Amino acid sequence: MTRGLRRRIFNSAGGFTLIELLITVLILAILVGIVVMTMNLAKGKAEETTCKANLRIAEGAINDYYADHHGVYPNPPGATPEEKAENLLDQLANDRYIKNAPRCPSGGQYQYFGEQDIRCSISSHNI
Repeated sequence: MTRGLRRRIFNSAGGFTLIELLITVLILAILVGIVVMTMNLAKGKAEETTCKANLRIAEGAINDYYADHHGVYPNPPGATPEEKAENLLDQLANDRYIKNAPRCPSGGQYQYFGEQDIRCSISSHNI
């Protein structure tokens, strides 16, 4: 062994070198990045699941409306499928088929195409 290496091993004051500290910080940064990415994926999946549940609730309310109105589906006013869906959900909430008009947690818009066909504008949210 060289004299300098022997002196460092036996006379060390117990501190960390700059390289050791930098490697530790780098490893922690990588772990934090992985955790943040995983949390974002989980949040997106939770929003998707909530939206699908909202669509199932809306479909159930449409079926209840259909049964109560002797085989007639709701025909809400509106020029676009988005306007029809908003008016439909408000109508179903006012008629107490649902507690309140659901909204997509990801900011998507619900679209109503008639009969039982209600969808979200975010395609991965559709059932």
